[in-house]
Amino acid sequence: VVWYGWWSDRRRARREAEALRAAPDRPIPGLAPGADPDFTTEDDLPATPAAPGTPSDAAATDLIAHREDAATLPGGTPDPRFYTHPDRGVAALSSPAVLVLDSPLAAQRDVVTLLDAARRRGKALVVVAPEFTTDALGTLRANAVTGRAPNLPVELAEARSLRKAVALTGGRLVPASDLRSDYLPDAAWGTCAGWVSDAENSWVTLEATP
Repeated sequence: VVWYGWWSDRRRARREAEALRAAPDRPIPGLAPGADPDFTTEDDLPATPAAPGTPSDAAATDLIAHREDAATLPGGTPDPRFYTHPDRGVAALSSPAVLVLDSPLAAQRDVVTLLDAARRRGKALVVVAPEFTTDALGTLRANAVTGRAPNLPVELAEARSLRKAVALTGGRLVPASDLRSDYLPDAAWGTCAGWVSDAENSWVTLEATP
């Protein structure tokens, strides 16, 4: 019985990974029917993928240097492997697209929807949510380290903090029902001049520094 349970779990995980690499079973706005979003799962990565460092990015370095002058949010990225500057213990993105969710991000299909929508906007993605499941983080991380869809997950546990993130970046708080139905119109998206996060806090730069 134990062996069968282990074998069944392995088979189910393999089917889910194969399904995620395949074309989605529901239409994603702006994506041609049957097209493959071409995102990465952690199964596609080496055992120890390189961190997505960008030490030569002058804009990101400037954001880090001036982060104390930016608006602060009481939450950061839940995984240090998202750090773009691991030597400084932070992730920094210039002019990202920002999407703030009102509920935890769990479903793999929803992760793919977010990544595809952000990539079509031509920007890195900061996705803010109360929580991220291990699987969701894995898919986000796989696409960050390969550079296919640069992104940064940020956990803000309190509703007040989520509303503040929306107020700082624009857009609106996205309910789970909209995400499940792939309804992510332009009005749902925010942006900022820069976003910096460590494990505990995030700093939002509203305007480019002189």
